[in-house]
Amino acid sequence: MASAEEDPNGNQGNYLQSSDDLEELSKDSPFDALLYKIREGEEKERITAIRLLRQTIDRHKDSIISSSVVSDLVDCMKPEESTDLQFEAGWLLTNIASGTPEETKSVVDGGAVPRFIQLIESPSDNVREQVIWALGNIVGDGPQFRDIALDYGIVYSLTPIVGDTEHCLSVRRQASWVFSNLCRHKDLQISTEIFEDILPVFSESLIKEQDSTCIKELCWGVSYITDNCSDERLTVILNTSILSDIMRLLRERVDKDIIVPCVRVIGNISTSTDSHTQCIIDNGGLPLLSNLISHEANNVRKEVTWTLSNITAGTQEQKQAVIDEGIIPKVLNILNGDAGVQLKKEAAWVISNLVNDCTVEQGSYVVSHGGLHALGNYLSVEDGKMKAVALEGIQAMLRIGDRKKDEEELESNPYLPLVVEIEDDIKQLMDGGNREVSGIATGIYLEYFEEQEDSEKSDNMNDDINSNM
Repeated sequence: MASAEEDPNGNQGNYLQSSDDLEELSKDSPFDALLYKIREGEEKERITAIRLLRQTIDRHKDSIISSSVVSDLVDCMKPEESTDLQFEAGWLLTNIASGTPEETKSVVDGGAVPRFIQLIESPSDNVREQVIWALGNIVGDGPQFRDIALDYGIVYSLTPIVGDTEHCLSVRRQASWVFSNLCRHKDLQISTEIFEDILPVFSESLIKEQDSTCIKELCWGVSYITDNCSDERLTVILNTSILSDIMRLLRERVDKDIIVPCVRVIGNISTSTDSHTQCIIDNGGLPLLSNLISHEANNVRKEVTWTLSNITAGTQEQKQAVIDEGIIPKVLNILNGDAGVQLKKEAAWVISNLVNDCTVEQGSYVVSHGGLHALGNYLSVEDGKMKAVALEGIQAMLRIGDRKKDEEELESNPYLPLVVEIEDDIKQLMDGGNREVSGIATGIYLEYFEEQEDSEKSDNMNDDINSNM
């Protein structure tokens, strides 16, 4: 065996020279001694050295990045090596890849990705699970590493596993998680070709899979591919069974870990065109959202109200569908209750979006259920955006009152008396530091209160004149 001086990589140190020296390996062994055994030792020696390095990885991280150990570990995973050696090398590489971006890069640069993908077809479930785990760490680190894995065919290697109940459950879980990670980088989305290859896997797996962990990962994956995607891609997604499967899961599953990504999928779809939003309604989404808005988990209710705010921003027919489902009183209960600020903000958006560009009847429905009063309570909060949303809703409802006055030939706007108590709040917001808030408040005041104030001043002046005569 080569001595330190003869080592082709020029590493200096106390190398172990024979298999008898294996007994000397311990957690206190120097890094270069472990590296030598990984590179030059017999299989048993290599496995022991890899295990010791894994157990002491925190101590040797700088040496790992600056040395050839990653490429040596990749060599330990050649197809002709034993599955025990492949597993141990894969485990250590997984731990390295789960570290800093620099450490993940060292694993990628060391040539691990194609070897991992090759071993997805290993006869050993332990090896397969380990290499898939490592790939999940790598592709989840950023779109650059994800694209490298895609170029090496990771999708086609994982496709036979995801959702196929003939495979080991732990392997399926890892494969589902990696599929989710492949789709999570919304700033640099996957190519159209890969998108078209991945979509059927999600569609078929959501039908076949029964394991909650796998389903959760698959649903998060669908939420990633529907997030900020083009209308064209969303149309392709809606032409599959994915949306109906998401709705089915919301009806059948009670675990929050599945409900949240499922609602996120619906919410993502509702941010697109009115026709895409209509698909949610046509597939029975509103009754499900109506039930879930009272869920005990705050994050579920937040996802639901965010989704509803997108739907109420749609057509008048879609606004009416929300009203007909009896959802608005539940939203107002959130605004009038003790929910958190973020949840209340989403609820305010639901109301504000509904009363903008709605019919007089729809706006009157919201007012009759206390919508003006509910939004008026939020003019004194610190959150500037919430003030703006509340003001926009109040302004829209007052304008609905104008339309109602004209349609029914009333003497005055029937909703003005409902906002008298918040007139001072609106006036104060005119001079606030938030330009958006002050602009809306000024518009409301000039449109509805200034003329009334001038009229009152004129009446008072006339009274003074008459009293002095």
